[in-house]
Amino acid sequence: MKVVNFYKIIKLLEKYQLLKQIENPKKWAENLNQNQNNNLNLLGDLTLRNLGEYNYLIIDLNLLDSPHYVFDLQLINEEENNEKKACLAKVAGNNPSLKNPYHKEDMKLISEALSFEVAVCLSILATNENSINNKCHKEDMLLIKNAKSERIAKKLLEVAKCRESTQSSFHLKDMNLISKTENNFIAKHLANIAKNEISLNSEYHDFHMDVISNIDNKNILHYLTVVMKNEASVKSIHHLYDIKLILETKNEKIISYLVYLAIFNFSLESMYHRKDMELIASAKTEKIAKYLLDLARNRKSLEGNTHDEDMKSIYNAEDDLEALEIKEKVESTYQNQINPKFVDDSEKKTKAVPIFTKRKRPI
Repeated sequence: MKVVNFYKIIKLLEKYQLLKQIENPKKWAENLNQNQNNNLNLLGDLTLRNLGEYNYLIIDLNLLDSPHYVFDLQLINEEENNEKKACLAKVAGNNPSLKNPYHKEDMKLISEALSFEVAVCLSILATNENSINNKCHKEDMLLIKNAKSERIAKKLLEVAKCRESTQSSFHLKDMNLISKTENNFIAKHLANIAKNEISLNSEYHDFHMDVISNIDNKNILHYLTVVMKNEASVKSIHHLYDIKLILETKNEKIISYLVYLAIFNFSLESMYHRKDMELIASAKTEKIAKYLLDLARNRKSLEGNTHDEDMKSIYNAEDDLEALEIKEKVESTYQNQINPKFVDDSEKKTKAVPIFTKRKRPI
């Protein structure tokens, strides 16, 4: 197209030391469309002294074609904090964001952010296509901007970017719940469940989020989220019962044993699951609880005819030593019933592996 005020455009490029960045300025100017030409002409009436290293945005063709061109450049120019300036420049140069109807509002929120960390979170979400296409984008940005701490802002960002969450009916409710907590650790676990597809697809998601929001013990939060994210548990008829029993139990070590059993398939499928959970929860000592867990996770015992009786014998033992003796006697009975040639690896499967201890990689 014929360019009006061609020399004015060339002079503008010289003013911002951009002429050398364009191989053929005349051809570049001639290829500008009407929007781009008009925006450059509008910019000619302004003086932007503080763009610094971001002056390249003046000739960014996507921004140049946008109705936000002058607004974005002025906002970047006025920003005194270099770190926030970088966040604004990132969004101004992002084509999906430029097409977002909330682009201008996003830029304002970034400029108003009270810290660099929050500004970074906002700039990431402002350029995230999953969020841009989500009807909750505006609300998510506001919640992050007003987060009670930088760590909570980061957790809100995780959920706001998560496709499983944004496509669910729980998204905005979960975001609001996370934003209201003042405890960073609770926010972390709320975000973990808010992003978890197993919980989101279950009938218990609201219950999960409500339970977590009211727990302030870090270890209990860990244990609960393990159960809430376990598919076998969530799909079982015992899920609610198990969580309520865990909440009622005071001893953290015994709670960890309950969690091991609450996610153990063979127990969940057996007729003994709830009885076994109750015995472990009310055991006299931690060691007796552990011996009960060992038998409750023993597949041979679960498939045998004396499981209930054996569990009660251990439970009713006078002390830890007697309980251990009973457990070892029961286990030896099951071992002797199997031909060694045909022993499978079920014992390995039933061995309690620490939930929060990383397994060593083979060398």
